[in-house]
Amino acid sequence: MLVGVGKLNKITGRALVESGLRWLLVANRTFERAVEVAQLLGGHAVHFDALAQGLTDADLVIVATGAPHVVLQENDLRVAMEVRAARPLVVIDLAVPRNVDPAARALANVRLYDMDDLA
Repeated sequence: MLVGVGKLNKITGRALVESGLRWLLVANRTFERAVEVAQLLGGHAVHFDALAQGLTDADLVIVATGAPHVVLQENDLRVAMEVRAARPLVVIDLAVPRNVDPAARALANVRLYDMDDLA
């Protein structure tokens, strides 16, 4: 699942699809933009209000928005992980400043990577 539809996530989404990704969700604050990018990449748009459902379905979440604050809270991930049982979830936060609550690192079966990790 891509959270955010800026240039970075469009490039990331295209690379994933070209590498064989078969199922893609796209979430954005503006649903119309999510629809536009999802259609471009052959994926499905998700209302930002329904982000929690996307988290339960996805195996990989890539977050890159222009927001200057956290958009994916630790509690959102905790709730999703309760539904996912023991299925691991990889979250990559490509945003600067961070868009994913660093406290999510402590959640069982969540692997959170940010720009510091990728450096």
